[in-house]
Amino acid sequence: MEKLFSKYESPNLRLKNKIVMSPMSRYSSDENGFPSDELINYYISRAKNGVGLIMIEAASIDSTYSKSYMNGLGFYSEEHSDVWKPIVEKIKSYGASVFIQLYHAGRLTTPNVCGSIPISSSALCPMKQRSHLMNLIEGKSYHFQGNDEFVTPKEMDIDQIIDIQNKFVSSCKFACESGFDGIDLHGAHGNLIHQFSNRITNKRTDKYGKDQYLFITELIDKCRNVIPANIVLSLRLSQHMVDFSFIRFSKKDLDFEEIVKRTESKVDVYNCSEVVAGKPMFGNTKTLTEEIRSYTNKTIITSGLNNDVELAETLLNSGGSDLIGFGRLLISNPNLVELIKDKNYNKIVPYNHSFHSNFVF
Repeated sequence: MEKLFSKYESPNLRLKNKIVMSPMSRYSSDENGFPSDELINYYISRAKNGVGLIMIEAASIDSTYSKSYMNGLGFYSEEHSDVWKPIVEKIKSYGASVFIQLYHAGRLTTPNVCGSIPISSSALCPMKQRSHLMNLIEGKSYHFQGNDEFVTPKEMDIDQIIDIQNKFVSSCKFACESGFDGIDLHGAHGNLIHQFSNRITNKRTDKYGKDQYLFITELIDKCRNVIPANIVLSLRLSQHMVDFSFIRFSKKDLDFEEIVKRTESKVDVYNCSEVVAGKPMFGNTKTLTEEIRSYTNKTIITSGLNNDVELAETLLNSGGSDLIGFGRLLISNPNLVELIKDKNYNKIVPYNHSFHSNFVF
């Protein structure tokens, strides 16, 4: 594991190793999006146990439409920023860097969760597929917490689009004030940014439909304008969606080359979420990491159901991945870094959804 435990340096990112804690929603915050003591300790313990980069889970940019989860993390006020300042400082005291991920759910929420009819790029109901977010019962999809059915969202008007972009910008400002080393914009998994960028979920007839990448282009530009050069701007990308895991690769539907072309001058890190790390996208011979690497030399994080810890070294040696994200194994093993370092692979506790999804430790 020589490469995994070597330092990583880029112009504005210096890490003690190449291990990243992937952003994973734990729904362990209060009704206003403030983290519980258990959630705070959960992140601090991973930093204390040697993770190089901690990515704080997806935080909603408002208290309504952007929320995918009940008791999900929020980050949209001065109060949120103030709460996170000492947490960020504590995480850094253990030699880890720390990013926060910002998101808007778009159509991937329900009225019981967000308080109203959801909004999206287009008035298209989510696909019906069982996932961590959805329970599928007799052909209908229900939110795993709210227990209400996913519904057809309202298509956003121009004023709403501008408002959402400005909320992302505001949350970015608060993140900078909190001392985060970076901000990860969640453009993956079928959330709102992804909904605009993919032709399958964007059927608009206005300028945001004629140019499906206009929303993400404007958003990246606006956010970068308020993020200092020494703070990393990361963009999370995926082919798959929470409600459509087996979506096939199509440059007509989602052209990663075009996304990189439009964002590379502003983005420092591409955070690539693969269905299974190291496996090609459906309908393509390349992995997502390989696809993105063919268009940029910027830092790439690779993650995705990475349960084979030895695979991490292989991916780093391939030349495509710069950093490796671990998700579920860092939920079930706070000391995962030490276990990998000492090659105690037999002591790694497998992630168990029915057990580990219900609490943080």
